[in-house]
Amino acid sequence: MGKITIDNLGRLSDITLYDQYEKIGWWWLPNCEDKHVCGKIIYNKGRISLETMFSMTGKDTGFLDNLDLQKIPVIFGTLDTGENIRLIDCRMHHRTNNKCEHRVLKMFSNARWNSPPEKFNKLSVEYSSLFEWLGIKTIDVQHDEEKNIITHTAPKSIPVKLDNENELNFFIGYSISHHYLPKNYIIPQFASVTLTHNKQISFEILYEKLKYFRYFLMLAVQNPVYPIKIHARVDNELEAVFLDQELDQDKKDIDNQNMLFTFQQIKDNHEKIIQTWYELCAKYDKSLMIFFSNMFHSKFLTLELQFLQMAQSLEAFHRVDNKKDIHLKDRLNELLLPYQDHFINFDTAKIEKSRHYYSHGFIEDYNESEILDIQNLYFSTMRMDRLIQICLLDKLPLNQELKNNIITKLMSDVDKTEILNQKIK
Repeated sequence: MGKITIDNLGRLSDITLYDQYEKIGWWWLPNCEDKHVCGKIIYNKGRISLETMFSMTGKDTGFLDNLDLQKIPVIFGTLDTGENIRLIDCRMHHRTNNKCEHRVLKMFSNARWNSPPEKFNKLSVEYSSLFEWLGIKTIDVQHDEEKNIITHTAPKSIPVKLDNENELNFFIGYSISHHYLPKNYIIPQFASVTLTHNKQISFEILYEKLKYFRYFLMLAVQNPVYPIKIHARVDNELEAVFLDQELDQDKKDIDNQNMLFTFQQIKDNHEKIIQTWYELCAKYDKSLMIFFSNMFHSKFLTLELQFLQMAQSLEAFHRVDNKKDIHLKDRLNELLLPYQDHFINFDTAKIEKSRHYYSHGFIEDYNESEILDIQNLYFSTMRMDRLIQICLLDKLPLNQELKNNIITKLMSDVDKTEILNQKIK
């Protein structure tokens, strides 16, 4: 998706998180509706900032009366398109004589100013990879050549009841801007997942619940998964949501050849599988937070840090079911026991020594031969990565043949790479 300029930008609710834009508007603080200042909201690949020419308080010191880094909880605005905007958690980022720049944590477009802030009962997230993961590549359409009209059959959503309060819905959709279309018109396609709650709750809680489904997608496709659009709803009222986050443009479109499984392979038991996944995520939350954070940010981390994070993730995973204070190698051996036939060159004693060494820079009675060298550190990190995935997959009610195929695929990739590396060496 290319850069969107001010000239061709539509309403904020229609754009994606990867678009770039600047929008002019009037801005003010709550209970200060008579003190509007002109400024522009700037969005650039996940970074949100607000620039104004003068202070909202009417003073020359900028937005605030004291420290520049003080947080402003809420700022209201109206864009020149007529859209209402609510900015949440704004901090002074830069200030010159008559220019104030604030970083913004969250931005809500089409905001309901008079309602309690950030209370919703539906949250929809569109992912770039979800359409491919669902395995649906065509749309049921009919083209009338005489009238040049395309008609379509809307697909049914795929529901998953998580518990008595929450329900997920996958939806494959597409948009047509008008009825009369060129003969070779390509219909824009999208796929989204919507979480519905039985009462209005905060945006953070809803988004946290959808985080677990994002983890599930990442496990399935073996790549970071990034949202394209986020929409929050109260009944039928919709607000586009933009979050301050570091979006990785390179990972927007994933390599589907790495997928462990698709929706088509689990669709006969998909509800039970995703329900179980949510239970696992709640139980092993700390461990999975470390593991999937590592997947998100691996290209920014040194090998030593990735190794330490994998060790910490596995330790936290094992500790949930075994709270005894035991050595890391013992935890790894217990986790490894059901799958040891799939693991070669996995020295748990060296992993424990290396974890201590790379954490603290020394160990008592240091012996270099007990520490993993760079090559073995790399492959041990990969195998720890695979171990936690296999432990999770084994707890899901997947078809046993599919499980075996996934485990074989996960481990063969590591083993083949190591064998090839040894031949080259």
